[in-house]
Amino acid sequence: MFTMSFKRAGQPPRQIFQAAFTRVVYFKIFVLAVVLATCSVSFAAGGIKKIEPLKDFAYKFYFDFETPAILSAYICSADNNRKLYELFNTRLAAGADSDSVTINLKDAFLRYAVIQKDENGKISDAYEIKKAQKYNVLFEFYPLKYSRALEFGSPGRLSGLLSNPSGIACDADGNVFVCDHGNDRIQKFDSAGHFIYEFGSFAWDEKNTSPNNIGVSGAATFNEPVSVAVTNKNIFVSERGNNRIQKFDRDANFVMAFGGEGKSLGRLNSPRGIAADRSSYIWVCDTKNDRVQKFDTNGNYMLEIGGFGYGSGKFNEPADIGIDSKNNIYVLDSGNARITKFDEYGNIAGEISLKKIKGLKEPSAAAVLLDNIVLAGAVLETGSKLASFDGDGNFLGFIGGDFSKIAGVAVDAEANIYVSDSAANKIVKLSVKPDRTPLYIGLDKIIENK
Repeated sequence: MFTMSFKRAGQPPRQIFQAAFTRVVYFKIFVLAVVLATCSVSFAAGGIKKIEPLKDFAYKFYFDFETPAILSAYICSADNNRKLYELFNTRLAAGADSDSVTINLKDAFLRYAVIQKDENGKISDAYEIKKAQKYNVLFEFYPLKYSRALEFGSPGRLSGLLSNPSGIACDADGNVFVCDHGNDRIQKFDSAGHFIYEFGSFAWDEKNTSPNNIGVSGAATFNEPVSVAVTNKNIFVSERGNNRIQKFDRDANFVMAFGGEGKSLGRLNSPRGIAADRSSYIWVCDTKNDRVQKFDTNGNYMLEIGGFGYGSGKFNEPADIGIDSKNNIYVLDSGNARITKFDEYGNIAGEISLKKIKGLKEPSAAAVLLDNIVLAGAVLETGSKLASFDGDGNFLGFIGGDFSKIAGVAVDAEANIYVSDSAANKIVKLSVKPDRTPLYIGLDKIIENK
């Protein structure tokens, strides 16, 4: 579920959503849609409504927000509120269960001697309240309201310039990797859009990479690089023209290639979207074979999902993949105009129809925002827009205004959204305004539930 209770924020215009929605669902979706679409909605700081103790030193905190918020939590010193320990960062405080988040405080309690272990490693049931009084839990939150923060790139072949950019990915440090499709290379930028490095050049070779076609930069050559995925150790590039995936280290040195043209397991036919899950498995849209294949980091085939068809779980030219923090896989099925959700074992877990997007000509890209919002790049009859949906497939609205032609979407660890606008030869960064509102509560008050 991805619904929540909101305070009254004014009567929404009924024409935005279909009359078939009930008033309750209609109102909930409207509030989130307005925030995402960057319209004006008031945001009240609210507070903690209640704290519910759970098992094993876990607590559920219920908040009183008027609109969805991005939330972070820390342990801080009670005397000067200095941050000492991060509990979590960049979590969406919205969904079923009334704006609640669950935090397990066992590690924090042990770290700051609020609870003790005996010589056998058993944790005492007693709390050291005087120790707990020295620390607070600090919540920082700000409204989920996106606007354009940055644009970088312009037409050209020089470093930092772009030609028909397509797939895009972010690493844990906020760096942005762009498939510079028209220039047959990958470019790396920092979060401010500054060029860092590039690798690759054009060559047609659908056979396995050999030393003879390694470029002068030490990287392999490309023929239509269309998508990129990044792990903590490697960079993977989906190369449509050569029907293969290339693997590089984080310094852009070539490591290996896998795939190659064919229909058998592990082979590829015009691959497009590629993504890495939290376990560093690589998921590839094997587009012309109408399937998605999963590989380990050494290119070994693991499993496939899909196959051509129009029914549930089947594909008609899958084009892109988004993955959430729980390793759920969201496949953009271009020909069937939908996004199908699978678990990491390939079992179907849900479906979102994209046909409800008015004027849809072709869905082009997918990503997942804060585990609860599914983003879909949509090429329309005129221009392109970034659509958003909740986990139940309800259309929430468009984010970021108008684009020329969206070819890739990525979300970084700070919930910034990067859009590859291929027809405009640029990357657009969408951000929420980080006007953080602090909210403190003492560890002793949490323990005593006051």
